[in-house]
Amino acid sequence: MAKDIVDVALGEVGYAETGNNQTKYGQWMGQNGQPWCHMFVSWCAEQAGETAAVPRTASCSFGSQWFDARGRLKARGSYTPKRGDIIYFGAGAHVGIVEKSDGGMVYTVEGNSSNRVSQNSYSLGDGKISGYGVPQYTNLNDGSVDKGGSSTQKKTSKNELIYLRRVLKKKKPKL
Repeated sequence: MAKDIVDVALGEVGYAETGNNQTKYGQWMGQNGQPWCHMFVSWCAEQAGETAAVPRTASCSFGSQWFDARGRLKARGSYTPKRGDIIYFGAGAHVGIVEKSDGGMVYTVEGNSSNRVSQNSYSLGDGKISGYGVPQYTNLNDGSVDKGGSSTQKKTSKNELIYLRRVLKKKKPKL
């Protein structure tokens, strides 16, 4: 089973830039020395095998527009974020990955937060939050990541087929 994007991000907590925005994420993106919060999110998606679920970009504005164009951008206050969602702040100012939401709070993993990968938390009503990109993930995980909500058909993964076969074997058809 593939690691999900949150597991990948949590494994990076504490990683710090050197110099001025010099990171392995910027090097990977070919844009070293630039603000790297969305590069971090894109890198984590690739490491999790989810390149189609999250845009590969350095731009927070482009990232939120990408989700919006697919009908997968939810506004703050109208949606409760889930593990693996992408949280956007301000007008394209910053981005992170939702670890979880609980008790009116959202917990995140963010790149380029005080020049490092950090865990943070915010009130769900915090005015800094502009919205959430809701990726359509293909890899199975612990079941806490929202995979639905798109009108496009997705390819069923090998792990999903194995799971469905197990479930269907246990259920007897009603006549």
